[in-house]
Amino acid sequence: MKFIKNKYLFFELIKIEFTQIYKRSFIGVAWILFLPLIQSIIWIFLQKSGLLNPGQLDINYTAYILIGTLLWQLYAQSYDLLGNSISSSIRLHTQGFLPVLTVITAKFVLILVRFFISGFINMMIIAIFLDVSLNIGTFLISTIPLAMLCFSIGIFISMIEVVSEDVYILGKEFNKVLLFLTPIIYSPKFDSAIVHTIIKFNPLTYLIGVPRDLLLTGTSSVSLSTFSSITGIVIILFVINLFVYNKRVRILIEKLIE
Repeated sequence: MKFIKNKYLFFELIKIEFTQIYKRSFIGVAWILFLPLIQSIIWIFLQKSGLLNPGQLDINYTAYILIGTLLWQLYAQSYDLLGNSISSSIRLHTQGFLPVLTVITAKFVLILVRFFISGFINMMIIAIFLDVSLNIGTFLISTIPLAMLCFSIGIFISMIEVVSEDVYILGKEFNKVLLFLTPIIYSPKFDSAIVHTIIKFNPLTYLIGVPRDLLLTGTSSVSLSTFSSITGIVIILFVINLFVYNKRVRILIEKLIE
């Protein structure tokens, strides 16, 4: 009921967040269209020039990396934008009539909008120029656990960030390393036993790898049973974080105001 009563404000928050991101850009929201095109040109050049060796892959490398980076950006943007959503939107949070999840949910909807627009452009490039058949339905369904993890991590870090901003900053730096420990740019098949073990136990290997494989090939090169187990854990963490956020966010807001 609270959301229905405040749905106009909810969509206004999305609009405000969207315009703030691009208000200092000359071409504005057109970046959403241009970035996938620029990324395609860069990755095609790197592969064709031999400057980048992705390892053994059974699918088109450009398609592999475009979808991999698309899914990684969903995770990275969720961390960056949601991770400080309480402190960065303190004035909105002090409005008592707002449901506690309104602001952070509006930010996440914006992230999803950018994800779907970029995804549409990437898939058009892959289907038209790379001649790869796409299984979009299974891709969308299998991406849900990743989206839930992104939102769950975002609300968890946003609470931690109120207490210690250092954790949020360190997390952003750690994500730069995590990018190279997740099969985004390279094949998951490494000769190094240590790197192979890290990738094996990295949940993003499955939450990103399975949707990408299903989209591009219709089958998965990583364990579906592990993906299912990780999905179950993600659902549990999602519910717990929602519960804790609803209970604690007002207390954290008061801590910021003091």
